[in-house]
Formats: sequence, C-alpha cells, structure tokens
Amino acid sequence: MIDIALQDPDWILIRQVLSLSLLKNRSVRIIGGGRFIRENIAYKPVIDDFINIFQKFKAGEIIIDEECITCNSQWPGFGIFNIESGKYSSITEIILLLLPLLLSYDFRSVLNIRGVTNSPLSYTGSFLSETFFSILEGAGLFAGYVLKRYGFYGSGGGEVEVRVYPAEPAVAENIFANDQLSISGARIIISGLSPAVAKRQRDLLSEKLHIDEKKICTIEVLDSDGMGNSVQIFIESGEKINLFPLRFVLYREMAAYNCAGDLIFDENENFKLLEELAKETDRLINRLSIPEYILREYLIYLFLTGNEVLFNTDTERLRATLSILRPFFQ
Repeated sequence: MIDIALQDPDWILIRQVLSLSLLKNRSVRIIGGGRFIRENIAYKPVIDDFINIFQKFKAGEIIIDEECITCNSQWPGFGIFNIESGKYSSITEIILLLLPLLLSYDFRSVLNIRGVTNSPLSYTGSFLSETFFSILEGAGLFAGYVLKRYGFYGSGGGEVEVRVYPAEPAVAENIFANDQLSISGARIIISGLSPAVAKRQRDLLSEKLHIDEKKICTIEVLDSDGMGNSVQIFIESGEKINLFPLRFVLYREMAAYNCAGDLIFDENENFKLLEELAKETDRLINRLSIPEYILREYLIYLFLTGNEVLFNTDTERLRATLSILRPFFQ
C-alpha cells in the first residue's frame, strides 16, 4: 500500500494518483482525498463514475471515507470498453484516468464512452484531440479522439470513441520552446440557447483579442439532450512538431446547471470567464506562461516514457504533482 498525503488536494492530483494505481497495479491510500470530495461535492459524480467503472470491469475497488480514498486496482487488460457515465460527470476525466494504463499495453484499446463531452469540471474534447494528444505524440504516445455527439453538463447524451495505441517511447523535445505563437481562430458552441448569446460572445472575443470576426466560428448544436455553451481559442505554433504545427486550444465551459440540477446560466458571470480566457490567451501568446494544467498533465507521461522534464517545475502545484509521481516510479 502506498500512502499519498495531500496537504492541499485538488482533483487533478486525486485523479492522477488513481491513474498511477492502475498503471502500476499498486494499492494506494490518498490521505485528504475523502475530505476533498466532501468539500467539493461537484466531483462526487465523477468519482462515482470511476467506482462504477472499477465494478463493471472487475478492476478492483475505490473506497471513500471521511478523510481518505483507497484504491485497490487490477485492470483486466487491453480491449474494447463500453462505458456509460453520468450527466454531471466528464468523459474527459474517464479518458485521463485510463490513458496511462492503456498506453502501456502491447495492443490497441478502444473506449466507447457516453456522457458529458463538455463539462466545466474538465477539459473540452478539442483540447484533448488537438492539443494534448499532439503533445503526447512527441513522446511516442498515440491516441485518437472522435466526437460522435455532443453532450453537455446536466443532460449528458454525448458519445466519444477513443483509440489508444501501444507506446513507442521517444525522446521528447521541449515543445513549449516555440518562438512564434498566433491566434488562428475561435469557436463558440451553443446548444439550447439564443444565437444572440453567441453574438455577444463573438463581440467580446473580437474586442479583447482583436480576432477577425471571420475567424470566429459559431456552432449551434441541434441534436444534443440539453443546454450548453463552450468557447474555444485556437493558437498555432510557428514551428512544426512531428511534421505538423502544434495547436493550443484554450477554452472555457459555461455551466448551464450546477451538480444539483439547478439552472445557473448567467451571461454576466460567463463574460467574466471569457475575460479570464482572454488574459490566459495573452499570456500564452506573449510567452509569459504556459497554462499550468497542461504541464501538470504532461508530467505523468514524461515519467512513463523515461523522458527528462525540460520545463520549470518550481510552482506549488507542479511540485505536488512530482511528489505523487516519484513513489510509483522509484
């Protein structure tokens, strides 16, 4: 049993420890994990999905008490896995839970997952498919993401297929050292909302980031099960990574509902989120900072492939991520 004591736990750390437990087939106790779930009830449906997945595939068990989360894992191997997740959860979180393990097998695996594709609790599918999976290719890790149907937080009904291929570890270059970054466009996704909402968001993006309105695409989803709104900024690198430019997708998911099912869509609050997105975009374009969540997610795969960490990890959250990785890779 590995004990991981989290003084200041967050969801990324908890999910990464559970992923490492699966990858290394080691039992783990996350001290502070149970308290985090109690204090952040929005994540309860996500970890409930994890528990259900473990039960369905006889992969061990996840036990939550007042203070700790205990995980005893024994995943059955590669294969095709059909997964149903809840309408207040996140398909992306399920993918990230299983991805390190599935990359370690000698044969391809397929995840067919139904649920929420666009959740305020996690990354948008565009970030996974167009940014994160491209980054992983530089380390010899390959996965493909196909969105079959949108599913929004509070209603679900989305469908995604993810194919995960055996790892071919490669020496990863510092892909964050590109000199030239520029905004190539933006995408506004709405479902069950007035097109006027998208128009106001388009105007704000154009004003804050000086994006030509012709480069801002609006997608109105007509076949989803409920209301949703996502805004995504596309940033292209000037250098080529693995024969194609690296694209950063920065985003904000506008929650229509809370985890209790109450309608909370608020345009004024969403404009604040868009202003945060504009600032995050400016920081990246001006080379001031890479979003920390990208670096935190990338670390586990650098360890998995035996690569050197080539970026600065001197922040509280990056140090915390390194601290949970080391016991599993000693």
